Amino acid sequence: IKDLINDLMLASIDLIMVENNAPVYDEESFKKLLEKVRGDLNDTALKLCNIVEKILLKAHELKRKLKGQLNLAVAYSYKDMAAQLDSLVYKGFLSSTKVEYLEQIPRYLDAMLYRIEKVHRDVNRDLVHTRKIEEVNTLYKNTLSRYKYTAIPDDLINVKWLIEELRVSYFAQQLGVRVSVSDKRISNELKRILEEYPEHG
Repeated sequence: IKDLINDLMLASIDLIMVENNAPVYDEESFKKLLEKVRGDLNDTALKLCNIVEKILLKAHELKRKLKGQLNLAVAYSYKDMAAQLDSLVYKGFLSSTKVEYLEQIPRYLDAMLYRIEKVHRDVNRDLVHTRKIEEVNTLYKNTLSRYKYTAIPDDLINVKWLIEELRVSYFAQQLGVRVSVSDKRISNELKRILEEYPEHG
């Protein structure tokens, strides 16, 4: 709980600073920013807390449903979902995730819950989609490895969330997606990023 509260405070401070054009480089601007952080911290933390509550409740339900799955037919799909959950909800995820993406995580978790409910109906279809996800994930990770941690393009960070949208389109279309997405579009986006941001690590 202590770690979560600290993460919530860090995420709240980061959000306030971003909204107020941080970083700043002179004393007067720094004082104004500091006062803004002090004044807005409680309200911002409460806003994020509402999002976090939804995320943690859904994550808990998912872990319960994924635990102890003995049906070999869906074991591969369950393993994929467990890895997806770990990539979305982990120690420090609040302060390391932009709020625009944080707000979407409950929908991604809802898509996983829906997938669990229907995976037994058509295991083969689920596996086809899972393999497509694995292919784009491999492309994404290979591209990510080309850059130093401090020089990862924002466009590349966005690809992680495009892959989450692709998952929604595959497994829970009725929840809707933020952008039109396909495995081909993600592949083309990764190629574009490598061409436009050639300074690899």
